Amino acid sequence: NEDCLYLNVWTPGLDDKKRPVMFWIHGGGFSMGSGSGPEYDSSSLVKRGDVVVVTINYRLGVLGFLHLRDLLGNKHPVTSNNGLRDQVAALEWVRDNIEAFGGAPDNVTIFGESAGGMSVGSLLGMPRAKGLFHRAIPQSGAANHCAISEDATRVADVFLEEAGLSVASAEKLWDMPVEKIIKLQQSLAKHAVRIGPAQLPQAGMSLIPVEDGDVFPEQPQVAVKNGFSKDVPMMTGATFEEWRLFSMLSQLMPKNQQTELQGLVGKIRTEEDLIRFCEANVPGHGERVVEAYRNSSGRNAETKVSELVDAIGTDVLFRIPAIRLSEASSAHQPKTFMYRLDWKSPSFGACHAVDIPFVFGGVDQPMGKMFTGGGEEAQALSEKRQDAWLSFAREGDPSHDGRPEWPAYNVKARATMVFDKECAVRNDPQDEERKFWNGIM
Repeated sequence: NEDCLYLNVWTPGLDDKKRPVMFWIHGGGFSMGSGSGPEYDSSSLVKRGDVVVVTINYRLGVLGFLHLRDLLGNKHPVTSNNGLRDQVAALEWVRDNIEAFGGAPDNVTIFGESAGGMSVGSLLGMPRAKGLFHRAIPQSGAANHCAISEDATRVADVFLEEAGLSVASAEKLWDMPVEKIIKLQQSLAKHAVRIGPAQLPQAGMSLIPVEDGDVFPEQPQVAVKNGFSKDVPMMTGATFEEWRLFSMLSQLMPKNQQTELQGLVGKIRTEEDLIRFCEANVPGHGERVVEAYRNSSGRNAETKVSELVDAIGTDVLFRIPAIRLSEASSAHQPKTFMYRLDWKSPSFGACHAVDIPFVFGGVDQPMGKMFTGGGEEAQALSEKRQDAWLSFAREGDPSHDGRPEWPAYNVKARATMVFDKECAVRNDPQDEERKFWNGIM
């Protein structure tokens, strides 16, 4: 059953005030999650900023991102990027209906985290989404997760093989119970079908947006670089140690529930293991990657391998792609801003997803407290983050009263707002690691 296309609206009033609209796209690796999760309760954001917040659902996994277009031709009109089509349908609904909920259809900010951030980055390069939003905040996700059609077709071939089907019999997918599709989707993970350049991000995510010649005539990152979204102010960034979450999960999850990526991370015990891992994912650069990170940012021969894993994974999957997107955007759009979240919780550190409760104001709620540690300092940082996000949604600029000035990002200064117990702008933080990836990624 694909009847999942519902959305949630939080509003301060059903009036004609035409408030800024913030349109949230949830994460979950394009394969899980929901816009109705308690971590996305938008009551705090709405009350603090007098805005309308919309959280959405979209088709996930095989139902949302299996690319069958090249195998089935025009037999079915929708066989590619279904999840992104759903996001556009939700944006069209907002355009047509949000005024009745006190929102302004001509002032819509899309924001999302992880796969939601990657979706935001994708929408920045998607022709059929143009004009449906006016500002963008990709959090812990950029515009680089878009497969070429040949690689996505390879994933579809493997899925059909798992299903015991051929191209000729692929029509049976439309009659297959969804429970079986989900089971087959889980089995697809064991193949870890590699797509795109052999890099870390693709090792565990094979169901992602696709450059199909229709929804995406070209890669979103290329479209942004060419000025396709030059009229859209953008703010993006990452947490200080995104990868720490996945390292922890790989240790905690039962082996039969680990994806190939998590299982591989769990097997890295020595520097030799790490070199092999980097070489497999960044061919020709394995030793160079490890050496560069071993000798940068105050690290030395005593630095634990686990710390190197977290630093490399964070940069390859999240921070460097965010920088590349900021570089592409700032070439055309002066209102481009970048941040880094350094807040370290007692249990999880500055890991992936720790920024969600800060933005939604849920640091003292059960899930938020687990991630952030909660307390007065966390609440104070949450208010600062919310004010920046709200200011950006209103005016396309995160600067506001009570915060240090936040300069726009450009390739000369690379101004980055670092959020922590004390917030401050730093120019080109972790510049050694950034420079290392020039010409490689």
